[in-house]
Amino acid sequence: MRSTLAAMTLRELLAEYEMTTLTAFAQCAQLSKSHAWNLWHGRARLGLNLAKHIAQHAGIPLARLIEVEPTPPTPYRGLGGPRRQPSQDEDVRDLNGRLSGSAEA
Repeated sequence: MRSTLAAMTLRELLAEYEMTTLTAFAQCAQLSKSHAWNLWHGRARLGLNLAKHIAQHAGIPLARLIEVEPTPPTPYRGLGGPRRQPSQDEDVRDLNGRLSGSAEA
């Protein structure tokens, strides 16, 4: 284990305690996989109550968990993306299409 108090991320700290995979971390800390994923990827922050829970279940000293630097969030790599807002012209055409369609019915 490191003897220096250099800043480290949660993943680096977990690696010192042989939790090198997300599943191992979730099981040792008794967290749901989704909660562990959010911590692992920097989507959630490690608060005091959660640090106490992890210290109790995973055997990592609380003082070491408190010193952890926030993990930079990983970029979103999903298939979709933000939905494009229709332009005002498209809104008018869509409204005209619905109005003309309802007049025929």
